[in-house]
Amino acid sequence: MKNYITTLALIGALAPGLAMAATASGTGTASAKIVEPVTVTQTQGLNFGTVTNEAGTVSISLSGGERSSTGDNLVTDGNTPSLGQINITGPAGQPISINIPTNAEISASGAGLTVNLSSTDRGSKTLDSEGSFTIYVGGSMNPEGWTAGTYTGSYPITINY
Repeated sequence: MKNYITTLALIGALAPGLAMAATASGTGTASAKIVEPVTVTQTQGLNFGTVTNEAGTVSISLSGGERSSTGDNLVTDGNTPSLGQINITGPAGQPISINIPTNAEISASGAGLTVNLSSTDRGSKTLDSEGSFTIYVGGSMNPEGWTAGTYTGSYPITINY
């Protein structure tokens, strides 16, 4: 009987070890792709040149950057009109999304005026094999009644990638 009690005691002492849960192990992985950032640089600003404040819509064409007007308000004085030029650079072949507003505010001496913007590209594009893409910005405005002055302003260009 004594052996029987000793055996039961040993089994009872070992029982908690026999009730252990099963375990498994493995490994996880982590990774990252690091790329150079995409940059946006204006190499030339949109310039309507010099105009009078008479009736007529002044435009800078996307095809060749030619200036025109529906009125008689163009002045030739050495202030050369030009398309805006925006260069985008980054990793070759990088998909991008270009966001440029359709208008911008320009101002002089507190007077703010709206300029309509047009661009050669908006939406989904891809950087070329050199990692670059160029956007041209044209526009139109009607200076009738504007106060004389030099008007300037900016507009956001957002590139998502």
